[in-house]
Amino acid sequence: QKLKKDINKGGDIAKLVADYPDVTVHDVASTLKLYLRELREPLCTFDLYNCFIATHTGEVDLMTRRRWLLRTLGMMPEENYAALKWRIGFLGPRATFSAHNHMTASNLAGRFAPSTPQP
Repeated sequence: QKLKKDINKGGDIAKLVADYPDVTVHDVASTLKLYLRELREPLCTFDLYNCFIATHTGEVDLMTRRRWLLRTLGMMPEENYAALKWRIGFLGPRATFSAHNHMTASNLAGRFAPSTPQP
């Protein structure tokens, strides 16, 4: 909780974490998940929940799903979209090193999906 409180104050995360010699990457990841769980509304907003679900259901081709997803992303509040884009940009490369860190896309989804609230 103290790490989360200090992160919320802003500033350079790398410098902040350096002030916590016992903090591991796992602690930082846990703090990020805690932050996401405590949001009043998830990054993929409650209003758009059904739109996001619709992009992955039904018998439609991949290109149609892609168009629906892009349209739904375009309806997100700008701040939410920026945060989601950062989150995906941060987590995506982690999966490319799964041979070393054991964090496949499925493992990452399993760790972060619980911090994505549903209605």
